[in-house]
Amino acid sequence: ILDINPVTYKGFVEDRISYQRELAKIKGLLLD
Repeated sequence: ILDINPVTYKGFVEDRISYQRELAKIKGLLLD
């Protein structure tokens, strides 16, 4: 069972979101 600090988890989720956003931006540039 994973014991995750909520603050750490929140930071992780925000990192994932920004990562996905950057990935989408890069894909958009490649598709143009």
